[in-house]
Amino acid sequence: MLKAKLQMKNGVPAIYVNGEWKEAQMLYLNTPSKPEGDRYELFLRQVKLAADSGVHMFTYHATLDTDMTSPPEETNKWLRKLMRDIIEIDPEALIMPRCSYNTNMDAVSTPLEDCVHFSDGRGMESERSTWEEYAADPTCLQREWMKRPFASFVSDYWRQQCVLMLTRFIRSCNADPILRDHIFCYHNATGMSSEHYQCRYWDGVLDVSESNNIGFRAWLRHKYGTEEALSSAWEMPMTFEAAAVPADLPGIRREYKPEIRELARRDRRVFDIMEWYTWRSWDAELDQPDAMNYSLRVWLDMCYKTDEALSRAWGGDYRLDGRNVPEDFRDWLIDFEYEPLLSGKGCRRFADYMEYYGNQVAKTIEEAAAAIKRETAGNALTCFFYGYHYDVQSAQSGHHSVDRVLQCPDVDILCSPLCYYNRNEGGMGAYMTDTTSIHNAGKLWLDESDYRQPVVTQTPSGLDVCMSIKSLEGAHQIALRQCGKLALYQAANWWMDLRGLGWYDSAELWSYIAEGRRYQMEMEAARKPGVAEVVFVNDETAMYRIGDAWKFADDLMNKTRNEVYYAGLSFDFVMLNDFLAGNADGAKVYVFLNPFNLIAAGKDKAVKDKLLENAAAAVWLYGFCENDCPKAVRSLTGFTLTRERQTADTLEIGGETYTRRAGKTVYIPRNGTVMGHYPSGDAAFAMTDEAGYRSYFLGGSRMYSNVLRDIAAENGALLHMDAGDMFYCIGNLAVLHTASAGEKKLTFRANKVRELVYGKEYGPTFTVNAEEFKTYLFILE
Repeated sequence: MLKAKLQMKNGVPAIYVNGEWKEAQMLYLNTPSKPEGDRYELFLRQVKLAADSGVHMFTYHATLDTDMTSPPEETNKWLRKLMRDIIEIDPEALIMPRCSYNTNMDAVSTPLEDCVHFSDGRGMESERSTWEEYAADPTCLQREWMKRPFASFVSDYWRQQCVLMLTRFIRSCNADPILRDHIFCYHNATGMSSEHYQCRYWDGVLDVSESNNIGFRAWLRHKYGTEEALSSAWEMPMTFEAAAVPADLPGIRREYKPEIRELARRDRRVFDIMEWYTWRSWDAELDQPDAMNYSLRVWLDMCYKTDEALSRAWGGDYRLDGRNVPEDFRDWLIDFEYEPLLSGKGCRRFADYMEYYGNQVAKTIEEAAAAIKRETAGNALTCFFYGYHYDVQSAQSGHHSVDRVLQCPDVDILCSPLCYYNRNEGGMGAYMTDTTSIHNAGKLWLDESDYRQPVVTQTPSGLDVCMSIKSLEGAHQIALRQCGKLALYQAANWWMDLRGLGWYDSAELWSYIAEGRRYQMEMEAARKPGVAEVVFVNDETAMYRIGDAWKFADDLMNKTRNEVYYAGLSFDFVMLNDFLAGNADGAKVYVFLNPFNLIAAGKDKAVKDKLLENAAAAVWLYGFCENDCPKAVRSLTGFTLTRERQTADTLEIGGETYTRRAGKTVYIPRNGTVMGHYPSGDAAFAMTDEAGYRSYFLGGSRMYSNVLRDIAAENGALLHMDAGDMFYCIGNLAVLHTASAGEKKLTFRANKVRELVYGKEYGPTFTVNAEEFKTYLFILE
């Protein structure tokens, strides 16, 4: 049996197998349904193309056998055959099976009390006949799997079954004399889409099953100890037995006006569009009509397949490639004005639930990691989808207990897809998490590069949720961008044929990846660890206090992150505890994305001490909770602030309109410089030095790049280039991927700048005449 470990290499965790460093570049392949036919040949052909280009790590989807009666050596035969076929093609192959078991647990006879009961009533036992009839409707957009019961994600019974299935699979692999010398890691993937979500998370509903209620009550007992303490915290008389999952959790629903719901009963078109928005609207931005229409087209294509079927259902002449989103679509929605911060009377129960649920998901990860280490005697690595901080902003997702997972000694690797927004030509390919903090904790971050490549060998069964890269040259430049981005952090990566369509069935494409990998290794060899000049600080516990995850938190985390990638600055994102540990010392500006829990958690003094130590500027986004001590807020920020529960108008700063929700934070101008106002005249953007460092209060929920650039420049950060193009720079490495053609003037703190792709050398300030969608990779010397 081989021995795989994470060891430090150039200050970052790296994969070592039998004591030898291994390049953490992989190919992921979707598993064919049978060991023959075109799709199986495609699977094997892509393995060979990857191996010929020098990629020798492979991962593939392994849905584990739920048959608990047969001997372990008889289980998962097909999955083990796939691995042996990979090894036959590439004797150097190192394999990471993605062990998947979803929460549909018919096969293991899940007790009713361990099944999900959704907070909107769907899927509950009392309505199962209605639900099955609804899901069986051939014109309905709900899929076949919706007819079946699902195990609650926090069910102890379900967790035990998962560990049992995983254990049997590992033992069957250990017993195979070939496989045990090639499996270096087990990727444990479960929940909806294998990414540790409860089924229907994206629908904005909660699991109100008995299993989840029992778990929540047990957690409350452990946290509070007495019912008096619980009642005091919740600001209402409460017993442990009466405490329940808060189905009224604000900000998780998407609701329609009553007249629209009534119209949907008679008009199939309205019903279908409502169903699409409920299930798939996260694919597209509401202010991007083309993306919205593409997303709806994907949804309709999955249901109707042909123009004729769509026309019959909608009662007219319709085409799947038409523009189907009504112009007044946004008027259909009820405009809930949720309080952005759940900090008022009676809100503690919401924060407690989200903290509890994140801990339950973390517990699921810890138990699976322990099983893998136990069954492999600690010789295999463990990997998990987790930590989608900037793309999944609701703590109800369970993805905001990363600090706990990072403390687990059995967890080695965390991963996620690339950000789905703006990932193709001219785009970002952004990380979903605080990659630097993952590495500082001794864990390795793994990017899922599931780019929809222009190479497709097999005919797709429907449209993909994401648009494809348009050309091989576009794929070439994106491969260079991805490899350059990996070099800055020394992160791991897999190239993914998610749909099994042959996205990597191209020797030319593999030559581009090989080129990117060469540059990546050259950059990593030259890499000198450094801290970015502008650091965004994320306190994941503050997300328990978010009351409007789909709007306010999306602006705060996702939209802000997207702006920063185009700001022309040296930037990074770290977790609060990593900042407090001193791992981000040396920046010019620290932007506190979500400072809402600092005072309640007693961390405000530590944050202030760290800012004083760094003599750096601080930016506070949106404000603090209404029940935070004003004296503590003033000590930390230098400002006197007040929270108001009134509807606020939009806020304009630097020519940008900031998204406003219910409530606002007002600066009381006594000791600083006011730089922006709400339309009401209240101060909304200000600067002061009273706290002992330059401090900025920004009463908006989104940091635009031009405002960030002004603050950064005022505090000594270098504006490396104009805003508008994707730009990274940390330490002595930088990556530019152009969104537009033209002259690009760049400035670095270096005597000499070496560009790898075009083989040129420059001084500290220079200009490149760039085409659009081109990638430049820089080493600063």
